[in-house]
Amino acid sequence: MTAPAIPARAAPGHTFALLDGLRGVAAILVVVRHAPNLFGLQPGAVETHLAVDLFFVLSGFVLAHAYAARVRDGLPARAFLRIRVIRLYPLYALGLALTVAVALLSFAVGQGPGFSPSALALSTLCSALMLPTPPAVSTLPAAIFPLNFPSWSIFFELIANMAFFYGLSALSARRLAAFVALAFAGLCAVALQAGDLDVGYTWNEVHAGLIRVMFAFPVGVLLYRRWIARASGAPRRLASGNAGAVACLAALTLVLVVPVPALVKPVYDVLVVAFVFPALVYAAAGITPGPRLAALCLKAGAASYPLYILHAPCVAWVEAVGRRMPGVADRIAAPYAGLAFLVVLLAACLVLVRVYDAPARRRLGRLAIPKPDQTLRADRTLRADRTLRADIARS
Repeated sequence: MTAPAIPARAAPGHTFALLDGLRGVAAILVVVRHAPNLFGLQPGAVETHLAVDLFFVLSGFVLAHAYAARVRDGLPARAFLRIRVIRLYPLYALGLALTVAVALLSFAVGQGPGFSPSALALSTLCSALMLPTPPAVSTLPAAIFPLNFPSWSIFFELIANMAFFYGLSALSARRLAAFVALAFAGLCAVALQAGDLDVGYTWNEVHAGLIRVMFAFPVGVLLYRRWIARASGAPRRLASGNAGAVACLAALTLVLVVPVPALVKPVYDVLVVAFVFPALVYAAAGITPGPRLAALCLKAGAASYPLYILHAPCVAWVEAVGRRMPGVADRIAAPYAGLAFLVVLLAACLVLVRVYDAPARRRLGRLAIPKPDQTLRADRTLRADRTLRADIARS
């Protein structure tokens, strides 16, 4: 198997501020989509399902930047998987806990959630292991992750991460492009069959979710190789300043919220995922926003994952409280309720990143990689463990 022609290590510690901004904008729009009542929108008025494909492209790009050289140099599979799971799990677990709490509240107040306590227990167990819930024991048999439903894309993200480790990172550019072309054919078939790409989260569409991630994630890897190829290991800049950055953010917003007639949705979705998103990510990777906008983009990026994984249970909590306090709910008119909810959720996510997520990941890193007895462990292994702890802390 031919090794990819990429630099051994590209600008360690370099951050792509505008990519963080794209991720943050996409996460905010996903929240709006899933809280239509709070924003005074009709269900389906904002169809931001393609944000998931953008997340997959960004993930492929960023993981190639952070780990391609490390994987090629011998990073163990268990260490890589440990880093990725620890990166995702604390906020994932919090989202699951909030969802279970909503269900328990429904039982407590006599408003049955439509499933049995045993189904809740078994669904919680499967979700806690980051595994799909079998329909026979599920609270929502059709869904692969019936509790905190955005978790479905996290599951496919981990599959793509392991595919990256075990094969994609080692493919030559030509073979990786051939893989992407094959996945593109599958993507077209899925879009034509389903009518759009809002698929992958139910059991009868598992194949579609796999095709979505196995197209978009490798595209991100290819984009990174292309972006870095001419730089000889140093990051390349296409532009600086705010004009290009604002244009990218505005373009993403437009692409995700523009109404699309059902007749052309399959074509539109495929064109956006296969051409618009790659072009947008490639351009954004080379744009340096001004200091203030860059700081804002980095904050949006930091909030994006907690926004995505926590918004569904938070919306459920707000709506549950609204049902118990109809007078208060009636006095808070949409879209002001939605805007207030979004501002509070954003602020809470930024706080959670600092006071919960980062400390939890450090703690999990220490538990997963106990400090070795220096009399029993070689210096090389000590250095490897210390490097792994550092990766977990900053991932």
